Amino acid sequence: VVMVEMSGRIIESNRAYQQMLGYSPEELGQLRYQDVTPEKWHAFEENLVTAQITADGDSVVYEKEYRRKNGVVFPIELRTYLLRDSEGNPTGMWAIVRDITQRKFAKKRAELTVAVLGVLNRPNELEHSIGDILDKIKKHMDFDSVGIRLRQKDDFPYFVQKGFSESFVQKENSLCSYDKAGRPLHD
Repeated sequence: VVMVEMSGRIIESNRAYQQMLGYSPEELGQLRYQDVTPEKWHAFEENLVTAQITADGDSVVYEKEYRRKNGVVFPIELRTYLLRDSEGNPTGMWAIVRDITQRKFAKKRAELTVAVLGVLNRPNELEHSIGDILDKIKKHMDFDSVGIRLRQKDDFPYFVQKGFSESFVQKENSLCSYDKAGRPLHD
């Protein structure tokens, strides 16, 4: 839970909010909620404050991101309520804020599972199916590159890879070191 002035300055927060962001209560008192919100959300939230909170007294539950003290950006959901003085003038807002990182990860994982099962239910050759699965993993997990190595005699070269440069694959394809005769070296 967090309470802010209409300018956004944080005036009160509970321990869960402080721990979620990694700031002490004193540090938070020097910040505005905009300071812990990535720039890309500012216009969206400004419009929401005007269209919903100021106009209706509260917001729907909505999602955005926060930035922790250590710089890590993470997803949250919140619902915000307007605070008014005795004459009905807006004086601030308070919100219930939840870190939804685990929920987002679980959703991504479920989507990936469905995508992988879809690939496995298609009649394809193993290498093609694994390549399609790696594409799904790369996309859903926002990886730059992925690969699968399968044992081939004493080594484990890439069976399928997606996103690695050809020079990287040539250089790193072998996990073993070889002697001058071409035999793998063992410890």
